[in-house]
Amino acid sequence: MFKVVAAVCAAAALSLAVSPAAQASEPSPVAIQLTPRDGLRVDEDGTWIADQDDFYFRVSTSDAGDENLDELTLFVSIPDEIELFTISAEWECWDVDGGVECHNPRLMVPGESWPDLLIYARVHDEMDAPDSIDVYATTGEYGPAHEGVPFQTV
Repeated sequence: MFKVVAAVCAAAALSLAVSPAAQASEPSPVAIQLTPRDGLRVDEDGTWIADQDDFYFRVSTSDAGDENLDELTLFVSIPDEIELFTISAEWECWDVDGGVECHNPRLMVPGESWPDLLIYARVHDEMDAPDSIDVYATTGEYGPAHEGVPFQTV
């Protein structure tokens, strides 16, 4: 529960840093897609399950709106039992409480995508209960976009 509260607070802080009045009223034009890769399987309920100690996943983002967007910041929130290592050269990333924050200054026009963010992760503890991996995207004067998936180790 603390992770969820921390993730929501971090996303809110990111969104308020740009323009509080516009952020509250306009939904984000950023589309987010999470794709499991090596070391992950998806069960019948859509939960990502880490079958191995090491796994990775892809975060894809695009400008789904009707105007140019000039940069993007992502916050990737993770359960305490996993450790993230980014492996994408086209993003500037740093560790923050509850996950990792990444920034890409590229200008995007409607329909274009930012480079994929590849995340390599390692399980360092078994999970007692399912949790989630969540991505929050902020850009310009818009509220945060969000995409998340349930997650569990075995």
